[in-house]
Amino acid sequence: MWLSLTISRCTLATENRRLAELSYYAGATGALLAVAVPAISETGSIRNIAIARYFVTHIALVGVGFYFTFGRRYHPRFGAVVRSYLGIHLYALVITPLNLFLDTNYFFTLAAPNVGFLNHYPHWIFLTATSLAFLTCFVVMHLPFVRLDRRSTTC
Repeated sequence: MWLSLTISRCTLATENRRLAELSYYAGATGALLAVAVPAISETGSIRNIAIARYFVTHIALVGVGFYFTFGRRYHPRFGAVVRSYLGIHLYALVITPLNLFLDTNYFFTLAAPNVGFLNHYPHWIFLTATSLAFLTCFVVMHLPFVRLDRRSTTC
């Protein structure tokens, strides 16, 4: 999440189009998946605060991605889907050794979240399904711009 927040802040500060496409595709998709399958480990009296922080930050990540894409009228081309998809895989490759070193599981590269049915399958199935879910979401999120892509190539 810290990387998504950093990218979102940089996007807001610089209005960089490459960062905006990452905020839209990877940030919004990752945040929506995190909201759908929350992994909150805090317990005790702090748990309610952790839950509120978790959902507010993840929903804000979706907001930044949608703000730059629709509010600022940035219409990404299909290459943004490919760049974002490659970007999340590169990030997973970079974060995995860090997870091993720090004994963490950020981006769930070492184990699936401790949520119900996800632990009944090998981890590689979770990673493959998550990768396909990201790609599917990216393509679906790009559908509003397909007509714009066609119109710009025919003009």
